[in-house]
Amino acid sequence: MLVFNSPQFFILILIIPVIFIFQNLRVKNRGALLFSHTVWSGSSLKSNQFEVKFLRNISGLFMYLGILFVIFALTDPSIVDGESNYLSRGVDIMIILDESPSMSAKDFPPVNRFESAKEIINKFIDGRENDFVGVVSFGDDAVLRVPLTLDYKTVKKSVNELKIMSMGEGTAIGMGLAVSVLHLKNSSSTSRVIILLTDGVNNAGEVLPLSAAKAAKELGIKVYTIGIGGVDPVEIEFVNPKTGTIVKGDLPEGGFDQTLLESIASLTGGKFYKASSPGMLETVLQGIDYLEASKKIVETKIKSKPVYYVFIIGGFFFLLAYFIIRKGILGEIL
Repeated sequence: MLVFNSPQFFILILIIPVIFIFQNLRVKNRGALLFSHTVWSGSSLKSNQFEVKFLRNISGLFMYLGILFVIFALTDPSIVDGESNYLSRGVDIMIILDESPSMSAKDFPPVNRFESAKEIINKFIDGRENDFVGVVSFGDDAVLRVPLTLDYKTVKKSVNELKIMSMGEGTAIGMGLAVSVLHLKNSSSTSRVIILLTDGVNNAGEVLPLSAAKAAKELGIKVYTIGIGGVDPVEIEFVNPKTGTIVKGDLPEGGFDQTLLESIASLTGGKFYKASSPGMLETVLQGIDYLEASKKIVETKIKSKPVYYVFIIGGFFFLLAYFIIRKGILGEIL
């Protein structure tokens, strides 16, 4: 942002119209003729009146710009930038996303549950400020996709690269929780949160979901659980990452294990939510954002860089151009 530290000098801009009026009255009252001695040859004037008039107008413009730039330099202009430094750590958030085939159910337009969830998760990440975010996904097993970081661009890139069934056909909710708890264990934040998104029933993995939830409770980690989709039969369609073939089918009625998700949330001090549409899922994440809003202590440093010399140099060259045109090219003697 450009700031003028001595704005009182802007009053000098009034000099410009005064000079303009003075020059016009001087020419009118004295009947003076400004001409170039270089166009005089013998007994006749060989002059291109259009060129002379054009050069006089351009030089006049350069003179006024030169004066204006000098006035701007006198106002002591500076470019001021503010740099914010957070003195307190925000919330540490691990997002767990289910990659099982059922997440390809087409009841979440425009594509399916999985793609809608990824899009809404990215919107949630866009709203972070000084909150460390990490991503875990699970199928038959669970894996850390991105450790806790403030590099939201990398987190979103990782979310976009997640694929259905990249870790098998299972739903290892307990493993997803265990991996997340492990990577939040040594966090220095006073607020640590896990957001679990799934549409299925735990049927894989070596760790039971409630065992992982108890570990989270002991470490003071809240788990917010979100059950995605409904209970009615729905069509599924996805690309098998191993074979590259398109898989189509029907998902029987049933849905997520609400009792388990409620127990995990209740045990850790979090909350359970149902999300039967993309709009509801976005609302749920906004609600979690509100519940976990942390007090941020910010130190702002103001940096000021003077730029008056730019206007001095600019003014010098404009005035120099004025004198070169008037005295050098036109060779005025009056």
